[in-house]
Amino acid sequence: MEASKEIDWLVGEVIAPFMKSHGFKRRRLAFSRPFQNGFDVLVLQKNSWNNKTDARFTINLGIYWSKAQERIGQPVLAVPFSDNHCTVFERIGFLMEPPEDKWWIINKHHHVLELTNEITRTIAAHAFPWFEAGHDINTSISFARKHRHTASIRALKWIKDEWVI
Repeated sequence: MEASKEIDWLVGEVIAPFMKSHGFKRRRLAFSRPFQNGFDVLVLQKNSWNNKTDARFTINLGIYWSKAQERIGQPVLAVPFSDNHCTVFERIGFLMEPPEDKWWIINKHHHVLELTNEITRTIAAHAFPWFEAGHDINTSISFARKHRHTASIRALKWIKDEWVI
């Protein structure tokens, strides 16, 4: 099987059932689940240079605060399935030790079957706690500050000051 297609297999056969068991819905390589004030979003991002023999992917996370997105002027009418539309975001590798931009590799030396347990453990150990922490308004503000996302900071502060959550 082509390396890039093996990522699709990993998503369909391993990640999707795992995410579904934690309340997420899937669209292609993205997963979303509601929480009281918005949505948690996990997106598996393929490298744009993937080919038949070598492929890489990473995992992006986002928290979509519905009222903050409305305040920013970017409401999503349905369920968000892109970390680009989220109020706060992070790449999972920066939640790991050491914090760095983590890309998993699939090629003749790194088979996809070797990654199945690692990926689900990584999501459980890093993504889920990040989502839970980010459901706190003050924590989400600190996440937005980390990336200097001023529109999100302002919108989240407005929610904190003006909107009872």
